[in-house]
Amino acid sequence: MPSTAVAVLRPFREPVLTLWPYLSRPELLDRWLGTTDMEVAIGGAFRADLWNGDHLEGTVLAVAPPSRLDLSWRFEGPSMECDVRIRLEHAGPGSRVRVEQDVPATDLERAHACGWWREAMEALHRAVDEGADARQWGAGLPIVLRTPLSRTPADIWPLLSTARGLEKWLAGAERFEATPGGSFRFISRFKGNDVIEEGRLLAIEVDRLVELEWEWIGQGWEKPTRVELRLEADPSGVALLLRHSGFGAVAEEQRIAARRNYATAWRDVLHDLQRLVAPGPVGA
Repeated sequence: MPSTAVAVLRPFREPVLTLWPYLSRPELLDRWLGTTDMEVAIGGAFRADLWNGDHLEGTVLAVAPPSRLDLSWRFEGPSMECDVRIRLEHAGPGSRVRVEQDVPATDLERAHACGWWREAMEALHRAVDEGADARQWGAGLPIVLRTPLSRTPADIWPLLSTARGLEKWLAGAERFEATPGGSFRFISRFKGNDVIEEGRLLAIEVDRLVELEWEWIGQGWEKPTRVELRLEADPSGVALLLRHSGFGAVAEEQRIAARRNYATAWRDVLHDLQRLVAPGPVGA
């Protein structure tokens, strides 16, 4: 599908030469981005494990110290790759960083990319200008993943909108009332533990959208989160666009665990869905 670039600009008190190592040296990337392994050369591999549960992997496309770093990366899992362009510019005695990321041309994905980079740049600012350990950020960010599926919306829809279909890739569906206001109860296993997720359907639009209000029972969240499963046009035929939001309203002591767990779990179940629809016919 068509893509567009989102841009985030952030000023810094420190000059470009001070800032560049925070984008290119693993021990300094660790102070704001996460545990990072990067070969700073064209074609070099890049990987980062973030405190909030996000995992990034990709390749260095271009590098020109101390002003340019271009990457092709994706969030680990069955998500699409995107290009990221980082520019360091002189600004008086200080500097500024401009980040551009190519994303599919949907409002949801543009908003997510902008929010993600604003938080990342604020963490970089704390690390560089304040000398802080700023790696603990993003606990309230939504999880957004786009999974290409080589099928039509009609093929995929039964897997999103029926108990039998959901059980093939997401969780056991003890109850799933496919109507707005209907309730659901999912049962699964995660890291060796039983998981019960309950809530209600907020919206359902045939061949397009299932929106759920969602809570992991017994975790003390206090507030439910929201899961949107959208079918979007894609060169492969159709893509599932997942957005899991509302972590910022979860009880503070549970928030980071909730987001980390789902950042991992959604990658696994979307892999399962992708494998499910790859061969053979899809049934309800």
